[in-house]
Amino acid sequence: MQSNEKDGVLFVRLFPGEDVPASLMNVCRERGITSGALLCGIGMLRDVELSYYSGGGGYDSHAFPDPMELVSLSGNIARDGEGILIHAHAALAARDGRMVGGHLSKGTVAVTAEVVILRTSVGAERRIEPETGLKGLFLDE
Repeated sequence: MQSNEKDGVLFVRLFPGEDVPASLMNVCRERGITSGALLCGIGMLRDVELSYYSGGGGYDSHAFPDPMELVSLSGNIARDGEGILIHAHAALAARDGRMVGGHLSKGTVAVTAEVVILRTSVGAERRIEPETGLKGLFLDE
């Protein structure tokens, strides 16, 4: 992984074999990012798992082992207890042009992944919402 930050904007380059969610968590921890936005992400991933909220705090997941173009990656970063949580959604394209999307649970870089993160000073925290069972985004006032 390579990364470089200037004026609160962090560019991240991931290489073949790197785990996307884990690498993004690592770079945020290393740089002390506790609040931010995943502005964009592109590249090619394999062994992807996309999840969809199925209600009651549960998710249904679908695996996509073949390489797919990462057309878009977006989301946010917020405090979660003593750590952080990255809530990322991905849109991926198969060789035949078919598109799939959802919550990025897993993904390994096949060729490259290029992600841009915006560091913010917005106070944001994830907490369980009893109504949905999800970790909702709560903003400091």
